[in-house]
Amino acid sequence: MRYLANLDGTPMFPPQADQKLWWPHAEALYALLLGWAATGRDDLATWYYRIHEYAFSHFPDCEFGEWYGYLNRDGSVMFTAKANGWKGFFHLPRVFLRNYLLLAGCGSRFARGAPSRVR
Repeated sequence: MRYLANLDGTPMFPPQADQKLWWPHAEALYALLLGWAATGRDDLATWYYRIHEYAFSHFPDCEFGEWYGYLNRDGSVMFTAKANGWKGFFHLPRVFLRNYLLLAGCGSRFARGAPSRVR
Protein backbone atom coordinates (compact mmCIF):
# COMPACT_ATOMS: atom_id res chain seq x y z
CA MET A 1 0.00 0.00 0.00
CA ARG A 2 1.24 3.49 -0.83
CA TYR A 3 1.05 6.38 1.62
CA LEU A 4 -0.32 8.66 -1.10
CA ALA A 5 -1.77 7.57 -4.45
CA ASN A 6 -4.09 8.82 -7.15
CA LEU A 7 -7.54 7.26 -7.40
CA ASP A 8 -6.30 4.90 -10.12
CA GLY A 9 -3.48 3.64 -7.86
CA THR A 10 -0.64 5.42 -9.63
CA PRO A 11 1.90 7.23 -7.42
CA MET A 12 1.50 10.93 -6.68
CA PHE A 13 4.18 13.53 -7.18
CA PRO A 14 5.14 14.31 -3.57
CA PRO A 15 8.40 12.64 -2.55
CA GLN A 16 6.70 10.98 0.41
CA ALA A 17 4.20 9.17 -1.83
CA ASP A 18 6.39 6.05 -1.94
CA GLN A 19 7.50 6.15 1.69
CA LYS A 20 6.44 3.73 4.39
CA LEU A 21 5.77 5.78 7.51
CA TRP A 22 5.93 4.60 11.10
CA TRP A 23 2.65 6.08 12.33
CA PRO A 24 0.21 4.30 9.97
CA HIS A 25 1.89 1.00 10.88
CA ALA A 26 1.76 1.74 14.61
CA GLU A 27 -1.86 2.88 14.47
CA ALA A 28 -2.83 -0.12 12.32
CA LEU A 29 -1.49 -2.45 15.00
CA TYR A 30 -3.89 -1.03 17.57
CA ALA A 31 -6.80 -0.66 15.18
CA LEU A 32 -6.53 -4.26 14.00
CA LEU A 33 -6.11 -5.61 17.53
CA LEU A 34 -9.09 -3.59 18.74
CA GLY A 35 -11.15 -4.72 15.74
CA TRP A 36 -10.27 -8.33 16.40
CA ALA A 37 -11.10 -8.01 20.11
CA ALA A 38 -14.49 -6.53 19.26
CA THR A 39 -15.44 -8.93 16.46
CA GLY A 40 -13.25 -12.05 16.69
CA ARG A 41 -12.75 -11.91 12.90
CA ASP A 42 -9.82 -14.06 11.78
CA ASP A 43 -8.97 -11.75 8.89
CA LEU A 44 -8.19 -8.94 11.36
CA ALA A 45 -5.89 -11.24 13.34
CA THR A 46 -4.14 -12.25 10.12
CA TRP A 47 -3.59 -8.62 9.15
CA TYR A 48 -2.44 -7.75 12.67
CA TYR A 49 0.25 -10.44 12.54
CA ARG A 50 1.33 -9.42 9.02
CA ILE A 51 1.73 -5.76 9.96
CA HIS A 52 3.34 -6.64 13.29
CA GLU A 53 5.92 -8.82 11.56
CA TYR A 54 6.70 -6.15 8.96
CA ALA A 55 6.79 -3.23 11.41
CA PHE A 56 8.97 -4.95 13.98
CA SER A 57 11.39 -6.25 11.38
CA HIS A 58 11.84 -2.89 9.61
CA PHE A 59 11.13 0.14 11.82
CA PRO A 60 13.03 -0.50 15.09
CA ASP A 61 16.63 0.59 15.46
CA CYS A 62 17.92 -2.45 17.35
CA GLU A 63 21.24 -0.78 18.14
CA PHE A 64 20.10 2.57 19.56
CA GLY A 65 16.39 2.05 20.24
CA GLU A 66 13.24 3.81 19.03
CA TRP A 67 11.68 3.40 15.58
CA TYR A 68 12.86 4.98 12.36
CA GLY A 69 10.13 7.22 11.03
CA TYR A 70 10.51 6.80 7.31
CA LEU A 71 11.37 3.85 5.11
CA ASN A 72 11.81 3.60 1.37
CA ARG A 73 9.35 1.49 -0.58
CA ASP A 74 11.76 -1.49 -0.36
CA GLY A 75 11.79 -1.27 3.47
CA SER A 76 15.26 0.28 3.77
CA VAL A 77 15.73 3.20 6.16
CA MET A 78 15.25 6.56 4.45
CA PHE A 79 16.30 8.84 7.34
CA THR A 80 18.23 7.81 10.43
CA ALA A 81 16.80 10.62 12.58
CA LYS A 82 14.10 9.26 14.86
CA ALA A 83 12.42 12.54 15.80
CA ASN A 84 11.42 15.62 13.86
CA GLY A 85 8.52 18.06 13.70
CA TRP A 86 6.12 15.20 12.98
CA LYS A 87 7.57 12.28 14.93
CA GLY A 88 8.18 12.45 18.63
CA PHE A 89 8.17 10.20 21.67
CA PHE A 90 4.39 10.21 22.26
CA HIS A 91 2.88 7.93 19.64
CA LEU A 92 4.77 4.66 19.99
CA PRO A 93 4.44 4.36 23.77
CA ARG A 94 0.73 5.22 23.48
CA VAL A 95 0.13 2.55 20.85
CA PHE A 96 2.17 -0.04 22.72
CA LEU A 97 0.41 0.77 26.01
CA ARG A 98 -3.01 0.48 24.41
CA ASN A 99 -2.04 -2.82 22.78
CA TYR A 100 -0.69 -4.11 26.10
CA LEU A 101 -3.84 -3.14 27.99
CA LEU A 102 -6.03 -4.72 25.33
CA LEU A 103 -3.96 -7.92 25.31
CA ALA A 104 -3.95 -8.05 29.11
CA GLY A 105 -7.71 -8.44 28.91
CA CYS A 106 -7.87 -10.96 26.08
CA GLY A 107 -4.29 -11.96 25.26
CA SER A 108 -4.63 -15.71 25.54
CA ARG A 109 -7.83 -15.56 23.50
CA PHE A 110 -5.97 -13.58 20.82
CA ALA A 111 -3.13 -16.13 20.66
CA ARG A 112 -5.62 -19.00 20.42
CA GLY A 113 -7.64 -17.12 17.80
CA ALA A 114 -4.69 -16.33 15.54
CA PRO A 115 -4.89 -18.12 12.21
CA SER A 116 -2.53 -21.11 12.25
CA ARG A 117 -0.59 -19.91 9.20
CA VAL A 118 0.56 -16.76 11.03
CA ARG A 119 1.40 -18.22 14.47
